[in-house]
Amino acid sequence: MKRSISILLVILVVCLTFPLTTYAKTYTMSDTDISISVDDSSWYVFTRDNLQNNSELKELGIESNVMRDILENNMAYMDAFVFYEDGDYVELLIRKTKIENSFTNLSNYSYEQVLELAEAFGERQNTKNYSVYENQYKFVRLEYFDSSCDYYICEFITIVNKDNYTLTFQSPSSFTDGELDEIQNIVDSIKFDIDSSIEELIPTASEVQSAPSVFEQAVETGITGAISGGLLAIMALLFRKIKKASKTKKKDNVPELNESPEIESTNQEMPEKLECQQKTRNEDKTNYPQESISLKDVADDKGFEDIKKYKELLDLGIITQEEFDTKKKELLGL
Repeated sequence: MKRSISILLVILVVCLTFPLTTYAKTYTMSDTDISISVDDSSWYVFTRDNLQNNSELKELGIESNVMRDILENNMAYMDAFVFYEDGDYVELLIRKTKIENSFTNLSNYSYEQVLELAEAFGERQNTKNYSVYENQYKFVRLEYFDSSCDYYICEFITIVNKDNYTLTFQSPSSFTDGELDEIQNIVDSIKFDIDSSIEELIPTASEVQSAPSVFEQAVETGITGAISGGLLAIMALLFRKIKKASKTKKKDNVPELNESPEIESTNQEMPEKLECQQKTRNEDKTNYPQESISLKDVADDKGFEDIKKYKELLDLGIITQEEFDTKKKELLGL
């Protein structure tokens, strides 16, 4: 009898822990030092390494070369997103740039020094909602609204092995408490392959104050903000091709962002939202939209090629960011 009870207890423990360990998949991206775990039972996860013959890209009707261009043109190594029943979604972008100065690993710096860097990034994005997020690594954490493309942003920035890593979570709606919890779980799953052979001379807090250039390049070369150009064209096309959802997403204790009152009215101008069921482990894939989106579709419908041309003009300094944002919205019909 006791043995039977013991067996039942073991089975119960396995059943309770199985959902917590089965769905999360660890992704290690080539040409980076980062690995991260994401629940692929609910998230679509695309990296530069998994695009060839990807069944989920086909399911969403997005061609692999379109997604590859988006990743490479935006220095991104992962693009992951989860859809909700009302068509709302959260997207995760992982991007990397090289830091050329003596800055090696942000986690080697003190809390106060990282907070100074967070303040500098906060000034760059015009937000006071910045902080230091610390698990086994240190991150600059930002939360703000990106008015250039009507996205709410929750962003984590760190430096590892002289590379700046930015994790951008973006959504057309304010993040719920549940979404923020999931975001934190994803960030906490991160592992970096630290190169201990790279030496770093860490300045003191007073040296940082007297020579702020130590942080200036990190801010200058760090990628922040929502992804621009191609992805917006694809998402706008998805929104336009599929009818607007009738259900309304229930928000639980939506946090107030420290932004101006203009945010709410601007966000109401978002295009129609994609209706699809949240992805589940044993889901019938035939319930998802099957319309195919090709490079020609994007170029013809939303001026994708024109957006790329204007982006090149922006990069060359021929037009301003404001002029680019205005033309991009015009081409996307936003």
